[in-house]
Parts: sequence; C-alpha cells; structure tokens
Amino acid sequence: MTRQQLIDAMDQGKTVHWHNKGYICYRTEGGEYLNTFTPTNNTIGIFHRNGIGMNIKPEDCFIAGEE
Repeated sequence: MTRQQLIDAMDQGKTVHWHNKGYICYRTEGGEYLNTFTPTNNTIGIFHRNGIGMNIKPEDCFIAGEE
C-alpha cells in the first residue's frame, strides 16, 4: 500500500491494519490519522507534526478482507 492509498482507505472509513489485525489505522472525526494497538489501547499518530514524516510504513498496512 502506498501513502496515498493508506490515506484514501482511512478517509473512506475502511478498516486498515498495520502489520497484523491487532493494529487499526483510522481517521478521527477531528481529522487526525491514528494507529491503535487494540489489546492495550496504545495509540500513536500516523504522521509527524510536519505532515510529511510517518511513524509507520504504509507498505506494512492492509485493508481488512483484502489481505
């Protein structure tokens, strides 16, 4: 998955996972892009504050049901 495909999928409300199904990537109603590890509810921002850097690699993401 590319960076833009990741953004598009989250914008469309698709269920996106990072590495495995325990991690969910999503866009909040406030427009933030977040990644949550569901067993512990630990959440990080996907993008750096500058909007360019990323805390995850898009190529490690997949859409649920399309893996």
